[in-house]
Amino acid sequence: MLDSSDNVPGLGRSPLPPTSTSHTTSLPDSRPFLDSPSHGSIPHIDDMLVVDNEIQDLRRRIVSLEEFEMNVAQEYGMQSEDIDSPAILQKAKEIVWSLNGPSQETKDRAVQTAVDLDTLYKLRCSLSGLQRARAVLHLQAGLQAPANNQFRSTIDASRFWVVIIGIDAYRQLPLQGCVFDAVTMKTYFYDLGVPKDRIRLLLGHLNGPMHDSIFPSRENIIKTLHDIRNNPLIEKGDPIIIYFSGHGSHYLCSDYFYETAGGSAHLGSVEAICPADRDELDSEGNLISDISDRELNTIISLIRDTKGDKITLILDCCHSGSATRGMSLLARPGCSRDLPPVSNKRESVLQCADMSLRKYWPGAPSVLAENWSPDMTSHVVIAACREFEFAREVRRDDGNVAGIFTNALVTALQSGLGDGVTYAELCSTLRVSMDPFQIPAVAGRKKDSFVWYRQV
Repeated sequence: MLDSSDNVPGLGRSPLPPTSTSHTTSLPDSRPFLDSPSHGSIPHIDDMLVVDNEIQDLRRRIVSLEEFEMNVAQEYGMQSEDIDSPAILQKAKEIVWSLNGPSQETKDRAVQTAVDLDTLYKLRCSLSGLQRARAVLHLQAGLQAPANNQFRSTIDASRFWVVIIGIDAYRQLPLQGCVFDAVTMKTYFYDLGVPKDRIRLLLGHLNGPMHDSIFPSRENIIKTLHDIRNNPLIEKGDPIIIYFSGHGSHYLCSDYFYETAGGSAHLGSVEAICPADRDELDSEGNLISDISDRELNTIISLIRDTKGDKITLILDCCHSGSATRGMSLLARPGCSRDLPPVSNKRESVLQCADMSLRKYWPGAPSVLAENWSPDMTSHVVIAACREFEFAREVRRDDGNVAGIFTNALVTALQSGLGDGVTYAELCSTLRVSMDPFQIPAVAGRKKDSFVWYRQV
């Protein structure tokens, strides 16, 4: 799925100490710089001046690192109009892992490149948080609902299989529009012609039942995904779509891997989607963890091995919030779709992923490997925003709360756009219609395939 790699650009936090050489600069203090205003209150103008000054400072510091990143991308043969920053950082880490016998100077230079790219990522997270804090004063409701609920498509969806997950019912910072988004996606696929028995819904309603089979607990989500692999009715080559709307989170690799001389495993981040029961205790008294990108990526790779590589992952969540200082202005229900790490993050997310994978497939590769890399040949992933941005939900003009990304996605698909464009082209189109602080991202080796892998 994600991770700081060719996966979907998406989730990070916590600064590294400045280094003595190269482009690396000190990172912003991680403490909140503003007290949380009450819901709907307006921060003092002096606080906004502080925000503006810090935004300008961060922009100056980022410019030189972005030039450095462009040079690295060119050196790696990865330059493009839409530079894939997570993939470039992942490549830098892999180069460090591969250097076993070169001179110390070569090794040090490779490590410093990875450190500088990691620093750029964290500075971007800080800038995004400050920009969002500044923009909160001017946020207005009024997303336009899709104009037509019925549409005609030439796509044959009779062999599609769809899993749709929408979660409002979080104990910490519940959301308002994720179940609505999930139902909207379900309606789109119904209208597209997907048979109803091929659509699996997991919905976490506010104040809804927490122990039925459609509740999006960690166990139900993981089981549902493994069931795709084991379902004899799904033929190899059938298009498979997995959609998630809810909170995301993110963990520093340094939470799991210690910094070592000449090493890079501690750089970058692990992204995660948040199940409805995260941070609760299971029946054995263990804390329930998030679902890491490493676990999700491994499951999708296993699905690919048995069902083929026509897999699409859609994520309406974000993962950058805990890396930024502006969150005190944003931590209001129904605003941003991200949560801080679970309480025992160091003992939980990757270890839990490893145990869960072995439960369903004893021979699964370990996600705890220091040189773990995502498999981006198995699927295409479309994310609601870049790795350092926020995914938001707002009230539409029809009174419903919806995710900005999902609303734009369904509007585009119902217009017939999905009949003749690639995933990359669809993502470029969505960027035009969305918040300038929330730019959708696409990743995967097959992102230039037509949407839903349609054969044209």
